[in-house]
Amino acid sequence: MPSVISSARGILPEWIRRPLRSLRWRVRAEFRTLDAALGRAQPAVYAIGDSHAKYNFGADPRIRVRHLGPVTMYRIARDGRKAVSLKELGVVQGDIVIWCLGAIDVSNHLIKQRDVQGIPVEEVIDSLARKYLQSVATIQEEIGDVTMLILAVIPPTDQGERTEIPIAGSLEERVNARTSLNAVLKRYSLERGFNFLDPYGPFTDSTGVLKPEMSDGSVHCGPSFAPLIVQQVMGAVAPWRKYPST
Repeated sequence: MPSVISSARGILPEWIRRPLRSLRWRVRAEFRTLDAALGRAQPAVYAIGDSHAKYNFGADPRIRVRHLGPVTMYRIARDGRKAVSLKELGVVQGDIVIWCLGAIDVSNHLIKQRDVQGIPVEEVIDSLARKYLQSVATIQEEIGDVTMLILAVIPPTDQGERTEIPIAGSLEERVNARTSLNAVLKRYSLERGFNFLDPYGPFTDSTGVLKPEMSDGSVHCGPSFAPLIVQQVMGAVAPWRKYPST
């Protein structure tokens, strides 16, 4: 079924592809129920998010990347299940979902909203984090028993040319906003029963900026360093996975 759907992308209209995705999800959910009953269920690991999901996890076959495009935490906070359907992405009960968003919010949204609203950036951050995680919880309800891992936001940088997404604020302001956002995300994630992981310690210099030598020359981690992130994530999710009994 997955191969049929994959080959149909870009060929079949959406009104045909949508029921095919629904059928694929139902088939996988039935097989998951059967595997669980036989004691051999092994949850899949999904990475959902912006381009950083691809750069961090795209080369590892153990992680199923679902690239949403240049999506922000703000959009998820605003639109909830209108923005993301776990069923349409193939997630079933028992799976693990890594949320990889926030870099665009740090580079643009937070500082801009501080200036537009005339309030401290900490208020913007607190409101965004609370609403974002509320939407993640609402999105989770579509499936039920799904383990959520909220990934910290990568350090900002002034490297590379970015014409599609404008930058707001100085690099120092964005560093401070990123630090505050990660702290609030961690606190609210734990309050909601979500998991939180910051794998970017090795990528951050003494000023809080993304190390140029570990980047792709722009805002992402370098391909040769992505395994460092994958290693930390897979280590974190290992206790939540069920392997076939021996």
